[in-house]
Amino acid sequence: MTSESITAEVVVTASDLTEITIDVWSSFLGERPEPAVDAEPPSGARVTGCVHISGTWQGSVMLSGSQALAAQAAAGMFGIAMEDLADAEISDAFGELTNMVGGNVKGMLEGVNALSIPVVTSGVDFSVRVPGEVVVAEAVLTIGSEQLKVTALQR
Repeated sequence: MTSESITAEVVVTASDLTEITIDVWSSFLGERPEPAVDAEPPSGARVTGCVHISGTWQGSVMLSGSQALAAQAAAGMFGIAMEDLADAEISDAFGELTNMVGGNVKGMLEGVNALSIPVVTSGVDFSVRVPGEVVVAEAVLTIGSEQLKVTALQR
């Protein structure tokens, strides 16, 4: 399959990812993300959540943000002070946000599709990719002083 044939099949756009992420983040955490004006890859520890979509459309949706952003999300989601959070709570919250964004992407797709459970990892790479999939849309949003990158990949 060439990149041209993949491009012809693209059904998820950066605008879709931006809109979905703003809706999910605002609804569940009460803070409205804004599209990033200067989207330079941040350095430092990252938390990345990923869900796979299989069926008529094959691909993945990933969220990646700083450890601080993931902790902020967990504190808001669980009503726990950031200093009292366990790593598992941070992972659970980021996984749930990834699941909600991925579920909304799945909901806009044609045909019959299934969503995997989210997988959350921590590390320093902001450009994690899924083997066999290519990026079809990316959006970077700013939440406070932190950035959140949302990526749709297609098989």
